[in-house]
Amino acid sequence: MIMTIAGRELRSLFLSPLAWAILATVQFIIAYLFLSQVDAYLMVQPRLAAIEGAPGVADLVIAPLFGNAAIILLLITPMITMRVLSEERRNRTISLLFSAPVSMTEIILGKYLGVLGFFLVLLAMIALMPLSLLAGTELDLGKLATGLLGLTLLLAAFSAIGLFKSALTDQPTIAAISTLRPAAVAVDHRLGRQQRGAGQRPVRLPLHAAALRDAAEGTAEQHRHHLLPAGDHPVP
Repeated sequence: MIMTIAGRELRSLFLSPLAWAILATVQFIIAYLFLSQVDAYLMVQPRLAAIEGAPGVADLVIAPLFGNAAIILLLITPMITMRVLSEERRNRTISLLFSAPVSMTEIILGKYLGVLGFFLVLLAMIALMPLSLLAGTELDLGKLATGLLGLTLLLAAFSAIGLFKSALTDQPTIAAISTLRPAAVAVDHRLGRQQRGAGQRPVRLPLHAAALRDAAEGTAEQHRHHLLPAGDHPVP
């Protein structure tokens, strides 16, 4: 019964124009960032050839891409989860769901897996971009898998938060705003890194963003100073 509810929830998401608009928008933004990272890598590739043990494509293309993708996915998660339960409460159809011969646990797990299934489809589309580099170069598949696992766990956590917030109100907008707070912390950090580079007071790095970045980048930090012009220092 859980999988039946999950399949129904997944189908209802793909029947919504909002879901297709989110898929298209996210793919466009991620594709632009991906091509920008590839272009930047091609610019420094001649310098990398002279460095022993220099970082590769996984460090300079895939890791930054996944870091940016994490922020984007955090921002769009509330737009998907806000209607899961609050919409049914507002339309007063949730009583029909509760009257079905299923437990509350099965209902929640089914809806959660349906939302998570949508995000896994989106994540699979994002993963095709770095995988396309296999046609022209070698990839560190371990770092690629680690980055994808980090994004999956991040989406699973925020899907759970969004579902919880959606269960507390019958207004999807309120559910979305209350879910956005953790995402706003991550965005504040991205701005804080730029401010710290400009000599301003930085914003602290949240644990989930730091873990994802460090796992995806692997050992890139120890080589980054070789790629910087004289007098420049990397921002930790």
